Amino acid sequence: MIIDAHAHFGKVYYPIAYLTAEDILAYMDQEGIDISILSSTLAITYDFREGNRELAAAIHGHPRLLGYVSVNLNYPEESIEELARYLGQSKCAGNQFVGVKVHPLLAKRRYDTPEGEALTRAVADYGVPILVHTFNSPLESPWNVVPAAKANPDAPIILGHMGGEAWWEGVRAAQESPNLYLEICGTRTDPEKVRAGIAAVGAERVLFGTDAIWFDAAHMLGAIEDAGLSSSERTLIMGENAKRLFKLEGT
Repeated sequence: MIIDAHAHFGKVYYPIAYLTAEDILAYMDQEGIDISILSSTLAITYDFREGNRELAAAIHGHPRLLGYVSVNLNYPEESIEELARYLGQSKCAGNQFVGVKVHPLLAKRRYDTPEGEALTRAVADYGVPILVHTFNSPLESPWNVVPAAKANPDAPIILGHMGGEAWWEGVRAAQESPNLYLEICGTRTDPEKVRAGIAAVGAERVLFGTDAIWFDAAHMLGAIEDAGLSSSERTLIMGENAKRLFKLEGT
C-alpha cells in the first residue's frame, strides 16, 4: 500500500491545472497511490475555515481521500474551534479528517510561539498527527517545532518537507524528540535525504509524501527508487508508518 501523507486540494497560484476529487483519484491510480491525505490550498493561503469546508465537501464519499484540518497560528481560538468541528466527529459518521496542517510561512507566524504551543496541546487531545510545513527560513525552520514536540510528547508531529533544501536540519531536529517524524517531499529529488532520515531516526519515523498537486508525484516516487531501500524500509515508509500514525489500520 502507498499512502501519500502530504498532498493538496484546490486552486494554487502556480500555472497548473485545477483537479477535482475525481481527477485526483484518477491521478492516484496512474501513479499507484492508494490513499492521499490532503490539505486545502484555500485554507493555507487565504481562509482556513472556508478552505476546510471546501475540502470536506470535496472528499465526502471518497474513502481514498482523507483530510487535514488546516489551522492558522494567527487565530488560535478559531483554529481550536475548527479542530472540534472536524476532529470531534465520529469516524462512524463518515468523518474523513485524520490530522492537522500548519503552514507557518504562509501564516507569517513561527511555530515556537504561545499559539503554536496552545495548538499542539489542543491537537494532542484528539490523538491525531500535526503536519507542520518546514523549510529553510527563520519562520519555517524545523527547529521551531522542537519545543512544542518536547512539551507534548504524546503529540505526533510531522516535519513536512523535513526542512526543505536544508533537509539535514530536519534530520537533526527530529533526533531531539521521539514524536517528530520526517516527511520527504521537496522541490528537489534528493534520495540522500531519505537514507539520512532512516540513519538518524529509523525507517519507522519516515513518511512518504509528494506535495501533489503542486508537484508531480513521480518526483518523489523516483527519489524512493533511487534511495536503495530494503523491502522492510520501503513497506514502512510508503504506507505502514502512515497507517499506524493516522490510525488507518482497518484500511
